[in-house]
Order: sequence, then structure tokens, then C-alpha cells
Amino acid sequence: MAAASALLERGCDVLMLDAGLSLEPDRRAVVDQLARVPHEKWSGDQIGRIRNEGQIDEDGLPVKLLYGSDFPFRRAGELVTTQQTGVSFKSSLAQGGLSNLWGAAVLPYNARDIDDWQVGADALAGHYESVTKFFSLSARDDDLTGLFPLYTGDACPLRLSRQAQALHDDLSRSSAALREAGVTFGQSRIAVTAQAQGDRPGCVYCGSCLHGCPYELIYCSEHTLRKLCTNDRFEYRPNVLVTGLSDRDGQVEITARAVDSESTGTMTFSADRVFVACGLIASTKLILRTLQAFDQPVSIRDSQYFLLPFMRYRGISGVATEPLHTLSQLFVELDDPTISRRLVHLQVYSYSDMLAHALRAKFGPLHSLLGLPIRSALARMSLIQCFVHSDDSPSPNATLVRDDDDPGGARLVIEVTAQELQKRQIVKAIVRKLRGLRRAFRSVFVTPMMQMTEPGRSFHSGGTLPMRASPNVLESDLLGRPGGLRRVHVVDASVLPSIAATTVTLTVMANAHRIASEAVETKP
Repeated sequence: MAAASALLERGCDVLMLDAGLSLEPDRRAVVDQLARVPHEKWSGDQIGRIRNEGQIDEDGLPVKLLYGSDFPFRRAGELVTTQQTGVSFKSSLAQGGLSNLWGAAVLPYNARDIDDWQVGADALAGHYESVTKFFSLSARDDDLTGLFPLYTGDACPLRLSRQAQALHDDLSRSSAALREAGVTFGQSRIAVTAQAQGDRPGCVYCGSCLHGCPYELIYCSEHTLRKLCTNDRFEYRPNVLVTGLSDRDGQVEITARAVDSESTGTMTFSADRVFVACGLIASTKLILRTLQAFDQPVSIRDSQYFLLPFMRYRGISGVATEPLHTLSQLFVELDDPTISRRLVHLQVYSYSDMLAHALRAKFGPLHSLLGLPIRSALARMSLIQCFVHSDDSPSPNATLVRDDDDPGGARLVIEVTAQELQKRQIVKAIVRKLRGLRRAFRSVFVTPMMQMTEPGRSFHSGGTLPMRASPNVLESDLLGRPGGLRRVHVVDASVLPSIAATTVTLTVMANAHRIASEAVETKP
């Protein structure tokens, strides 16, 4: 969406081809009903229909759904075929893609974390400003600003939960010692409308964030798509799965098929330029097929991710009934050269019903017998999501192989070696660091409940076609053009040379806006 917006800003005509799967009509009807009334009038039956009521995956983590639906992932495994070993990468064919399910956390990349890029932080700064206008930002101008500029003067912070406010107060009392230890903290930055804007409400603290906001106050790129569709120069074509590109004779020929099973045959389109933003797996597969780069592995740069619960010394009563939002409450950055020369990024989550569901699944039938102890635990428990720079994380390989049984004649094989998995040793150093900070956090970090995840599970991945000033055949130039292609620009995370620990979405958006802006000024 960021590339399309940049092209429209420069007077270009834009045709967007998209698989465009959407929420089922019956669930959409429920969401629309809820959106028309104050949240105090929502019925239990309606809420139950659009919530993930405790579905847990094989790793013991809540299943990612939106409004109780799996439509963001539907048919992706069938139409973007992969064979995965020891990893967990997902694609999306939905309108808005994986932004339907993200945690809405938005931070730019710190200059030091991309000091090996040949597109630096200065080149991205103006584009961060442009794409930050796409959404309302919940943020404060606090200590995080020294590491990560806000790029907007219109930020409006959400109210912290009582658990998060108590933790923030404790960290503030130890701020001098934390700075000495290389720790910077502040309120999370999330793409959420905090206050009412015209006839649109602000956050009502209903606790539905992780299930899907009925008022659509959490930004999804589908919101930008709706605005783009009001522009006469923009045409949106859903139900289209692009299967091939041919860049020659001053045009790009696009081959595609319909997503729905009722349509058969091949569709073709022509364009002066093509901007590819299918997501890491689908874009990598499409470009490798376009280049006929079979049996040539490319490296995926992935941000290692793990979950670490912690128990506060003092509990907060009534967390299950408190009006709150359930997205990340606080960000904590670790800058410790004994761990890494890169920043380590922590996102702190306080109580949510997802956390309660996870405990229920863990204890199984014993849950009903442990009601009081579990309520006591939830009053004290919060959760850290920890992300590590891709330099310090396993890097799986992705290889395109021929497959006659695949509709496109190829599948992407993704696997990770045992040697790469050894990079997870950094997690031990991070946990030791946090244990050393227990007095400032006034908490015990519950390492027996720590949850390691497979590469890809963070959804912060890219780098298969990295941008270089002088690219090799399976790398991209600084306009995202891979393999010598002149009119095909990849504008998603596939072209990021590395993945910082901090959130990836804002940088993907800014870089896409940069590429599209510069491409229209550049001869193929």
C-alpha cells in the first residue's frame, strides 16, 4: 500500500492485483453490528462469535485468528506451496495480508542496527514521516525517542493498564541504574486510534485487541486500501494470484490465475513497472521462478523470538475485569555489547484473556481446582516478547525446486541447519541480563515457562533478495530490482538486507515508499 500511495502522489496510474480474501460475510455482519453500538451494549453471544476462545496450537501458544476466523491464512498453504523443516513461516492471501493479525507495534530502525545497509537511516527518514501519516499513533515522547524518532507530532498515547503502569513506575524509580546497564524503556508505540476523531470513536478499552477490534481502531493496510480505492487513478482487482513475470521489450507481462476454484484459465496483464509486495514467502517464490533460479538456495534473515513470563512481587487485583487494551504496553531496549552489538527489543504485555486461556491449556483438568492460585498468578503475571537482530538469529535457507504436482510447477523448500540453530545461545545471555535487572523490574522471570519458537514464528523475516549497491544475480539493487530485472521492483521485507530486533512493519512501509518514489524518477 505504501508503494501504491507513493505512485499516486506522483500522478501515476496504478492497478493492484491481489488475491484479496476477506472475512466471511456472517462474521462481518456481527462485526458491523458491534461497530454501530457502544461496547457496553455488546452481547455475550456476539462477542463469543468473533473471539478465539482458547484455541491453542501445538506449541501451546494461542492460535492467531481475526474475529474468530482463519481467513488471513486461508488457502495460502495450498496456493503458495512450501515444504518446511524446523521452521514456521506463513503467507497470507487476505486483503491487508498479515497486517490483519499483527500486534500493531511500530518502531523505525535505529541507525546502528542497519549500519551495514547501503540504504541508510537518513534515506528512510522522510519516508518514515510519510507512512506514519497512514495511521494514528499511540506513543509518548519519552526516553525511547533518543533511539527512535517519532516522525510525527500527532501521537496520542493510550492509557496503560494498571499492571503496566505499576511496572513503568518501578522502572522509573531505577532509571539511572537502568541507563547505566544499557536499558531504555518507555510506552509502547502502536498503530491504534486512542482518541475519538470526528464520528470515529477512540479506544474503549474493551480488551478485544488480540481477537480483532470491532471499531477497527487497530491499523491494517486494508484501511489504506479503502482510501486508495477512492482515487480515480487507482484500480483494485481482487481474486488474482500472480504466477509469473516477464520483463522484456519495455513492458512487464504478468501471468496470473483466479484464486477461486470456479474460474479456470490464465489471465495476462501488462505494465510499465511492477511493484511486488506479496510477502516474504510468496515474493521470494515468484521472483525465483521468474529468474528460473531453481536449486539455488537463498538465505532468509529472521528475527529470533521467544516468550518469557514474569511474576511481579506485588499483584494487581481485578485485572480480569479492568478496562484495558491488550496490545503491547511497554517497550524495553537492551544495549549491551556483551550480548550483541545490536539492540535487543522487548515488548511487555500485561493481562489479557489470551494469557488466561494459555494457563488454562497448560493446567488442563487441574485448572478448575486451581482457581484461586491461578487468579493470584494472573494478578502478578506479565509477558515479555523478546526479539533479536537477524545477525544473532538462525538464518534458514529457501530453495525453489521443480514440482509437477504444484499448480505453478514449483515449491519452495525452507529448512534450517543445526549449525544455524546454535545462534540461539544468545537467548541465555538475554535471560541472564534480565535476571540481573529483577530489582528494577521488581519481578521474578519464570524461565521454566519460557517458550522458544521456531524460525519464522516472529513474522519478522526477510532478506532473501537483499538490496546492494552492486548486487549479485540473486540480490536486488537499491530500487529493489532483483536479478537484473529493470522494471520489476520488490518492495516488501524480501529486500531488507537484515532484520533488526525492533518491529519490521514501519521500515517495510518506509522502504516501499522510498523505492516507489525514486523509481518513477529513474529510467529502467
